[in-house]
Amino acid sequence: MSKIVFSIIFLLAVCLNAKAQNTASQQHYGHLKVGENSPNIVLKDINANETSLSYLKGRYILVQFWASWCKPCRVENHIIKNTYSQFKDKKFMNGDEFLVLSVSLDEDPANWRRAVHEDNIYEFVNVIDSQGVDSDIAKRYNVSSIPANFLLDGNGRIIAKNFRANELDEILKTFAN
Repeated sequence: MSKIVFSIIFLLAVCLNAKAQNTASQQHYGHLKVGENSPNIVLKDINANETSLSYLKGRYILVQFWASWCKPCRVENHIIKNTYSQFKDKKFMNGDEFLVLSVSLDEDPANWRRAVHEDNIYEFVNVIDSQGVDSDIAKRYNVSSIPANFLLDGNGRIIAKNFRANELDEILKTFAN
């Protein structure tokens, strides 16, 4: 009898855990919806200059959240770099060019700078939020795991989210003139 009760309790725990994980994954980018305006980002770039997402409006912008210690993020850096090369000079439905705002969630700026150098992503607009994954900006974008990608149109509206870097070129093709 106790084995049956234990088995039932175990199955209930597994089901509840699976439901919680499914709910968490649905909330990953929960409060930001496609078509909504993106929250502004104001952070220091690799040269310690303040950079604002609102200053970059008028362009199609990939907002990429990543960190130097995240291996999938580092792989995505190379894919995004190739896609950037293909689309940087294209015209879009309501945007004049394509930029990457690369938001590092590294807590150690030296690790971030080293990763930018190793991945050779100087053509991106590289900024850091050294408060890490618990930062206000990560919370505003509801980033619960990285890499996390958001594509914005020239008006700063979210036109795609929750996609991997290898999908970016197909998404951009749908908006390019």
